[in-house]
Amino acid sequence: MKIYFLFLFALFFSVNNLYSQSTLPNIIFITLDDQNDYTEGFDGNPQVETPNIKRLEQLGTTFYNAYCPAPQCGPSRASMITGKDVFYTQVYNNTSYKCKTFRDNFTEEKGNEEIFTIPQYLKDSAGYFTYHLNKVMHCHENAADYDSITTDICEKGLSWNKIFIYDDSSIINTIAEANLGGPKQFLWSVIDDSYEPQMKDFVMTDSAIAFINAYANDASVACNKPLFLGLGYLKPHLPLYIPEKYFSSMYEDIYNLPFDEPYNYPVYSYPYNGLVMPPQPEIPYSDYDGLPENGVARSLADPGLEGSLSNYIEGLNPFPTIDENITDDVRKEILLQTIRANAILAYMAAIKYTDAQIGRFLDALETHPEIYNNTIIILFSDHGFSLGEKKHWRKGGLWETDIRTPFLYIDLRTPEKQISERLVSLTDIFPTICDVIDIPYPIFNDGSNYFDGKSLLPVILNPDTIFERPVISSYIEKETIDQGGCFPQYSIRSERFHYIKYQTNNVYGELDCDITKSITEEELYEIGINREIDPYEWNNLSDSTEFNPVKIYLQQWLPDSNLYLQETYKAIINNNVLDCYLNTSDIIHLSFDLYNPDGTFLNTHPASLTYNWSTNINAAIFTGDNIDIPISAFTEAELENKDRLIIYLNIYDAENKLIAFDIKYFYLHENNKPFANYQASSNGLTACIINYSLTGNYIDTWWDFGEGVIIDEKIPGPYTFQNEGSHIIKNYVEYGNENCIEVYEKTIFVADTLSKTFPLLIFPNPAQQEITIKIADESGNGIVEIFNAQGQRIFSGVSLQCGCTRFEKIDVSKCSRGVYIASFTGNAGNGSNTFVIER
Repeated sequence: MKIYFLFLFALFFSVNNLYSQSTLPNIIFITLDDQNDYTEGFDGNPQVETPNIKRLEQLGTTFYNAYCPAPQCGPSRASMITGKDVFYTQVYNNTSYKCKTFRDNFTEEKGNEEIFTIPQYLKDSAGYFTYHLNKVMHCHENAADYDSITTDICEKGLSWNKIFIYDDSSIINTIAEANLGGPKQFLWSVIDDSYEPQMKDFVMTDSAIAFINAYANDASVACNKPLFLGLGYLKPHLPLYIPEKYFSSMYEDIYNLPFDEPYNYPVYSYPYNGLVMPPQPEIPYSDYDGLPENGVARSLADPGLEGSLSNYIEGLNPFPTIDENITDDVRKEILLQTIRANAILAYMAAIKYTDAQIGRFLDALETHPEIYNNTIIILFSDHGFSLGEKKHWRKGGLWETDIRTPFLYIDLRTPEKQISERLVSLTDIFPTICDVIDIPYPIFNDGSNYFDGKSLLPVILNPDTIFERPVISSYIEKETIDQGGCFPQYSIRSERFHYIKYQTNNVYGELDCDITKSITEEELYEIGINREIDPYEWNNLSDSTEFNPVKIYLQQWLPDSNLYLQETYKAIINNNVLDCYLNTSDIIHLSFDLYNPDGTFLNTHPASLTYNWSTNINAAIFTGDNIDIPISAFTEAELENKDRLIIYLNIYDAENKLIAFDIKYFYLHENNKPFANYQASSNGLTACIINYSLTGNYIDTWWDFGEGVIIDEKIPGPYTFQNEGSHIIKNYVEYGNENCIEVYEKTIFVADTLSKTFPLLIFPNPAQQEITIKIADESGNGIVEIFNAQGQRIFSGVSLQCGCTRFEKIDVSKCSRGVYIASFTGNAGNGSNTFVIER
């Protein structure tokens, strides 16, 4: 237990005289459970509906890049509420969390006995009345950190003056379980709207509204103190038993006839004809398949749930018809993708439901302007949530989907919409609150600094504040009998890169804990400062020696390392204007901007620091804060097999510790210039991009169909125009050193008339190496395309009229086993059919 200084007694005794309701803002502390970036204002899904969270975003600061301390409820909330990293709390997962008594997690034996919580410190140091409603702290059902002995509500010890606990009415489970929509590992159910008033989050919101109304009438209900009101929403935590009105119309009953797939098909079709599913690499799940077979990453992904979806389908009785004219294999593939989509739609319904409760509370708060206009609202989720990416569902992984969280700060005294893209952690909340209400930070008994987080007040005052502090997330798999269950696993996220370090239990195949035999696994992704390079973490760079300097730099934020939890200098490389590609006569003039750890721009670079430059070409090191690198300094042989010159800047302090780093690419060889080619076909108002090829090296590519919609995909799906007539399609390709861009245009005419449908015959079916497609000649000239079950195009080719029935042979020997759809789109007709590849 925390042992306080004796002098604090006098300070706490007089705190009510020092602070009053009128001088301190009320704080509404809204915690969401398992909500990822499927939130308006973020980029998780374009179809999610959170109008009330969006309403808050219009009034305050949205932290676009916020990360949790750990990807599970218990450890993340323990770190958030205490302002201490997982390395200190030693709560690495829900299993190790001591649920019955919160402070049993912090003992002298562990060396972490000194602890503060946000509500405790605000109550005792600033005179707040703290009220905990449902799940703000983990294991809320056990009245987490609540003094149940002291009877005087104004004199409570520990964290909370008042506590509210309510669970769903038993009838909710009874009704929901009669209409379950998924496997036991991911349960959801559509329930009648009439049961909503009996649901946990609804009742909690009612209680919060009632308390606000009472407080407005008589502040003595809160001991005449300012409020710290913790609203702990349970959804979208599983199970997803949600009223029907919150479900999208895309949700599909698998027994409906006619059956309408609930997912967007083909992938990247626009406007969307169904749910936009989580993106997959060109070969679905190849990012998962590239992970070590018996390693930690696959263990954390735990693909058992993905397999349980297939088992759930096999167990359906009666088996859904879908379409009487398709094979059982095709039917199962459609059902599998439908179940995935329905699961995600249930998750989105839960998010919409919670958002509605937040809206009800905000509406009530607005009716009391004397409270509303003196209130700060902090809203965040404890961690993210995966929805099938890398075969991973739910939480407990260290990828972006699990560790990124929505986070908002709204000061209703001075409302202003802002977006900050700086990296922040949930451990930053505690010091931020202290700074905002202007109270001293807590300190350890020896007088040393307590917080592991950083105050975000400078960022709130100026969202463009520049600072360098990669953030850490930590986790240990829940059981030592699981791979990854022995030692901590770490994620280090910088603004541009994401480094993950895993430690196996033992050698592969052995699960007992032995650090001497443990194997280190690594992942490194260049996500991009604006998420423009590898936002879905498909391209693991950890084995490339060109990125060793990045790993070395980021490893310094691991526990017991040089920069663990620290801010450091921020370096940004600058260079002279260059052509799109370097040639041997070019000289690169290199300099850099430097910011000190508090974000101050340094006009003069400190002489006490050493500035080393190096490249991926050879071992030469250049020193200085302004240098020239002539391309002629490299031999033709050194440059021959390099597509780009990589410049590394390493800055060392007087003790030779690496304290700043940057990396920049310079592109070589003009013969690497990209070239795009494609055709555009139409059927009615819908245009399809076909026979697309993009050669050479490029940075990014996107499409503009001329209606104000930008599609950030290499190959877009079918695009349906709003009006008939001529339209210009533009494909932009960015490449080279100075944001060079090539634009490839096609003009297409679309008319509001659909082509006739002709039968499309495929044989053999099932196939192994090759298929033949029979096409009616009267369907005209057109395009043959093949899509996998996820809607990704894997083949396209031109088919021309020949005066008789056409037989198009297509090699499918490189396609994996599964169900595929072949389609033909001609200028006089179209058709489609399914086929199966067996191996």
